[in-house]
Amino acid sequence: MYTCGELFMGGGGAGKGLEAAGFKSLWGIERDPKIAEVARLNFPNTKVFNSCAGDINPRSLPYVDLLWMSPPCQQYSNARRGNLGDHKDKDAGLYCSSYIAAIDPRWVVLENVPGYSKSPVFEKILQSLIRHGYRYHWLILDAADHGVPQNRKRLIMWAVKNSKPLPYFPESKPKKGWYQALSDLIPEMQDCELADWQIKRLNELGYLPEKASHSPVLLIPRAGACIKNILPTPQNKPCPTIRAMAGVSTHWADIVQGSQIKRISQKATARLQTFPDDYKFPESKSLSQQIIGNAVPPLLAKELGLAILKSINLYEDN
Repeated sequence: MYTCGELFMGGGGAGKGLEAAGFKSLWGIERDPKIAEVARLNFPNTKVFNSCAGDINPRSLPYVDLLWMSPPCQQYSNARRGNLGDHKDKDAGLYCSSYIAAIDPRWVVLENVPGYSKSPVFEKILQSLIRHGYRYHWLILDAADHGVPQNRKRLIMWAVKNSKPLPYFPESKPKKGWYQALSDLIPEMQDCELADWQIKRLNELGYLPEKASHSPVLLIPRAGACIKNILPTPQNKPCPTIRAMAGVSTHWADIVQGSQIKRISQKATARLQTFPDDYKFPESKSLSQQIIGNAVPPLLAKELGLAILKSINLYEDN
């Protein structure tokens, strides 16, 4: 069995996906103590280090076949307002190079927001890969093209030693609507009322509650979105990108089903991010939303892991 380790682990979305693909998770590094504790709860057989990546000697870690890296992305996220200064973690990805050099894994995968491709840190990571004998390629893909019921564009880079085959990116799949992913959870969700701006927006678009029998089932964001650009999402389309939200802003979206309004549940939001239903989230809704919003969709990580394993079989067959 091939092994994997995670830098900037978060709650372990990538690890869950890689395990589902057939990898064994050996270790992960997460700086936030509360999130690291959640990761330990969900990865009982994985060594989870609660530490800054720069405070660990990578040579002290067990070898892993696949090194997964998801450096902090706030500096390069589209959700970050332009009037903010540099984020404190904008250079955290520089630690990746020392882990690549020390562990010398068979494969390296980096995941981040599309804007990270223009980061000088990303360029230094690529230079480090070349220096240590890796070939790489990268692209911007949408998780919705790989079975995730959510539009979530991400930079994916993977690298392999020169003597080994460079895996192909997985082929696109038909897109999955958000309703299909969570329809069984709707009856147990709490009833709520739309905000005035949501009602105004729905009326502007012609979705009128008084015509409930002819209205489609819609998902309309409540928080974490630019109000003037909000469009409700029909049931057969992937939902908008789920974001991490600080403080008490955990009510991410509402479901409009005729005249009935439902407050989307945390379990449903986790489903849209493709977390397994048995994942153990903390009691804190704010912390849970942070873990969900910042996670690599496990299904996306699984598809990438399967593509890597498929490349081995093709190589050995030839």
